[in-house]
Amino acid sequence: MIKTLTFITGCILALTGATWAAPKTLTLNQSSYPANTPIVATFSGGPGNNNDWIGIFPSTVTTPSTGTYLAWLYTNGTQTPGGNLKNGSVTFPNAAGLPPGNYKAWFLANNGYTVLAGPKAFSVTSVGGPTPPVWLVSPFSLRHAVQAQAYTGRIGAYAYDPDQGDALTFAKVSGPAWLSVSSTGELTGTPSASDSGTNTFVVKAVDMLGNSTNATLTIPVFATGQEQVSQIKVMSYNLFHGWGQMNDGQNKGLDSVILSGADIIGTQETVDNASGSNAYQVQTIANQLGWYYSPTGAGDSGIASRYPIVNTFTVGVAKGVRIRICTSPLREVVLVNTHLDYLYYGPYAAKLAGSTNASVLTEELRSQRDEQIAAIISGISSYLSAANTTPVFLTGDFNCPSHLDWTTANSSAHYGKVVEWPVTKALANAGMTDSVRQLYPNPVTNPFITWSPIYSSPNEPQDRIDFVLHKGTGVTPVAAQMFTTPVEHSGYVYGDSITATRDNTWPSDHASIIVTFQFNP
Repeated sequence: MIKTLTFITGCILALTGATWAAPKTLTLNQSSYPANTPIVATFSGGPGNNNDWIGIFPSTVTTPSTGTYLAWLYTNGTQTPGGNLKNGSVTFPNAAGLPPGNYKAWFLANNGYTVLAGPKAFSVTSVGGPTPPVWLVSPFSLRHAVQAQAYTGRIGAYAYDPDQGDALTFAKVSGPAWLSVSSTGELTGTPSASDSGTNTFVVKAVDMLGNSTNATLTIPVFATGQEQVSQIKVMSYNLFHGWGQMNDGQNKGLDSVILSGADIIGTQETVDNASGSNAYQVQTIANQLGWYYSPTGAGDSGIASRYPIVNTFTVGVAKGVRIRICTSPLREVVLVNTHLDYLYYGPYAAKLAGSTNASVLTEELRSQRDEQIAAIISGISSYLSAANTTPVFLTGDFNCPSHLDWTTANSSAHYGKVVEWPVTKALANAGMTDSVRQLYPNPVTNPFITWSPIYSSPNEPQDRIDFVLHKGTGVTPVAAQMFTTPVEHSGYVYGDSITATRDNTWPSDHASIIVTFQFNP
């Protein structure tokens, strides 16, 4: 009887051992990390693929497949697959280079997003460093103030500290007494009658160790009834999935807005649907810079403005706002912004062997772009009719070139084709002026290519597909530029892996367009 029981027990143990698998786990050595300390992630029970990995994501990500990783390592502790480890640990030095904030870590399988274990939540906290703060620009100017009217502004986004994890506070060093600067960079105050003119302030950013750097800030102050803004800069900016395709994309994006000097921005791909944050980035711009923004709606377009938005509307896939530049005397403008259908991209049809002008146009008309722009023009007809009273601007990523660029003289740049692109023709027929081409009519010498800073291979059609247009006698374009910050990795064809571009300073796959307009008397 004893022998029989022993035999049965042994069989049970053998069977259990054959089917039992170690649990899959992920642990972190701490729940909070100063920015200069390593993160050690320990895993167990993995399948042992040579490309299983540990990924770190924003805390807002609920499942890895819906977000973008911020840092990662294979289970061998490198970014080269190998080791076939089922158990072990990896170390992310210096808190994986992450800025202060909240994060999640997952143990993931086979170069994909199948979850083996996790998430494990953790935070990165600020630490001081020896390098003093840096101002993005100095001197810089903010929106004007009016005597006897309360003023607000923000300067916190205008400075940063090169030391990873350092945090800044702000203070006023000198300048007229009416303006106060809080430790977070909030500006408040009410100028008096004696403050008329250009007010100059010295402000400082201070890091955790007391290192500080000064900057010069100017704020024009006008007497009541005498507001005068002579120029505005209008920008069209595709944010490439809401700046979510780049490492630290939101901060890079905010920096780019400040460095651009733009006053009014029409954005496309405005929501960060790539990193998992789902941030509506024109709201981010407004919150960080003390600006104004349009509500969500009308596709993925958005509008951010240095000046107050007093009315909003939607027309098909376009978003529109009325912006008050000055109250007394009253000066307002209307901005309409859109992102047209991306399908059936005409320049790809032009590249095909045997294609003709007619076949390219046939392909273009398969898209919804011509119908979309017709609906927009119809929907804003009342604004266009009143444009000599209130100027109208149109910004957008049209996903098609301009008939003003695909000319006979410039056909060698476009596979020998000359195409009357329907979208830009319709806008011209509606009385809108291509602001860039008014200033630079020759597309051969001034192509203003916006597609694409990263997809810039000779095998990728290069075109101007981002636009600023205007109508109304009250404004005249006086300058235009194609704007990016540094683009360190480029030369790709659309469809290539562009992982390296995640470290680019410029957080988009489009260049932006900025046009400066002079207000006419």
